[in-house]
Amino acid sequence: KDQRPYAGYLYLRFGFHARTAERLDSVEVDFGIVGPASLAQQTQNLIHDIRNIDRFNGWRNQLDNEATLQLTYENKRRLFKGDLFTGLQHDFISHAGAALGTVSSYLNMGGEYRLGWGLPEDLVASAVRPAGDNMAPGAGAVRLTVQDRWLYGVHGFVSLDGRALANNIFLDGNNWRDSHSVDKRYFVADIAIGVSFLVQQWKVSYAH
Repeated sequence: KDQRPYAGYLYLRFGFHARTAERLDSVEVDFGIVGPASLAQQTQNLIHDIRNIDRFNGWRNQLDNEATLQLTYENKRRLFKGDLFTGLQHDFISHAGAALGTVSSYLNMGGEYRLGWGLPEDLVASAVRPAGDNMAPGAGAVRLTVQDRWLYGVHGFVSLDGRALANNIFLDGNNWRDSHSVDKRYFVADIAIGVSFLVQQWKVSYAH
């Protein structure tokens, strides 16, 4: 009873991204459903059966079906980019935004520091948050051209995102009917550290 509710979330996201060399604005709208109609139980059971993992037993107590609507906005800015030594570069990208919807409402802000060779012209490497998964390259990005080299660049990154949370359906439970819920923290943060490679026209990132 003290664990967060079982909940599946199936959604369709539409995003509009507008950028200049040093700024990216992202607006995203999600339409979805929480509850058995999300088919989360069937999806998880299938994967567990394939991998021979015991099934979880709490799906009969999951949140009820509820249509969801979510609006997210985020602004990113490259505050500086500079050269260090032996071709090493670094930059810092700030972000701030807000979300409003039946799934979650919050204000967020944070930043990302990157250090390496051949830093890409995009404005994000960490994808741990909504609006964080846009890799829109700049006009001169290596991924828009065919390169003779196999490895164009490699860099490490560390990012922080802090949020002031108003509501979260996965903690508060269903909005329009009684359901299981748990107490929540109103101020939370995500920290990510990782490495990214530019290989020809591909960008490969690993983050923890």
